[in-house]
Amino acid sequence: DSPSQTVLFQKLADEIAAIATELGVNPSAAFASVLARLAALPGTYVAAPTGVVATDSAAVQAAIDAVAAAGGGVVELHAGSYALGATSLTIGGDDVRIHGRGRGATNLMYTGSGAAIKNSAGATIRRRFGLAELTITLSGVGARGFECENFYRASVRDVVIDGTGVACTPLKLIGSATQSTYYNRFDNVDLIGDTACVDLGEACNATMFVGGVWEGAGYAVKANPAAGTLDTCRFEHVNIATSGATIIQLGGGGGNVNDHTFTDCR
Repeated sequence: DSPSQTVLFQKLADEIAAIATELGVNPSAAFASVLARLAALPGTYVAAPTGVVATDSAAVQAAIDAVAAAGGGVVELHAGSYALGATSLTIGGDDVRIHGRGRGATNLMYTGSGAAIKNSAGATIRRRFGLAELTITLSGVGARGFECENFYRASVRDVVIDGTGVACTPLKLIGSATQSTYYNRFDNVDLIGDTACVDLGEACNATMFVGGVWEGAGYAVKANPAAGTLDTCRFEHVNIATSGATIIQLGGGGGNVNDHTFTDCR
């Protein structure tokens, strides 16, 4: 269980989860793409958390920027709580992966009203982003844990985004008339927030959610884009425990919402 082995195994797990979403699209080309990226990516290890906002947020962002500049890699976080304050972590390249030491073991503490993790430039597609084995804690009204804007084949697994008692949206997916957020996959992701657990906007297509518990006082799924289309999202084995008047909203915002499936959810 050396650091290099850990990086490789986590990277393989992310690739397998992401490629599963694309199997029906072009399997041979997709697997060739995976094999081409299996050369060792650099691993950047962030210092142990200090609880000081300026120190922790800068250290994590510097590691993200380093692997983005290198063409991809893994940002390894220690166990403990990283104090982000109101500073968002921004993803500025492809093949950036952030791994903690386990749900509840590694915690990103975000107090702002924006997004804890987001695209550094919303109009630019970010490919194959990975987030695994950690918790994001939200305490600011209106906050989002992961704002998935124009991400392609992101893989998020074994993550908790916890905004217990807060009017927040743990997971928000956004596309646009000219860019799509698509083929993203969320495995065993627990979402807790009192506005909506998942907010799906325009052009967030072919997203898969497998497992996880979604709790709060608002929507479990809010999918009512103001314009454009929102197509073919799949929800499997999700445990929904929200208490909102409308648990799942599909449509009603002016956009087209088509071909979504819920399988073995409760």
